[in-house]
Amino acid sequence: MKKYLCPACHEPTISIWQKHTLGPLRNITCARCGTTIGVPLVRGSIFVLLAVVGSSLGGVATLVAVQPTSFVLAAVAFLLGTLLAGACVLWFYERTIPLVVKNASQVAPSK
Repeated sequence: MKKYLCPACHEPTISIWQKHTLGPLRNITCARCGTTIGVPLVRGSIFVLLAVVGSSLGGVATLVAVQPTSFVLAAVAFLLGTLLAGACVLWFYERTIPLVVKNASQVAPSK
């Protein structure tokens, strides 16, 4: 499984699940060096909004494109559109949001 490098010790200690669950207010601790790691506040906040709005718009766009004839088909189309749009946002998040050190005083000096 892919591991991300800690921005402080540069060791691959951050799992893909840990990175994807980070947000503007949620941080994690590196298992190796103990540094608090997070994502940039503004970029993280934008992605939270993008995830909510983009996923909903994906569901609505699917309803418009498919034009289901029953409530069950409409619910399934909306759910699939929402999941597909959410997966696209998550893919974009993984590639554009960097991991950052949240508390610079925790970083050990380089040798």
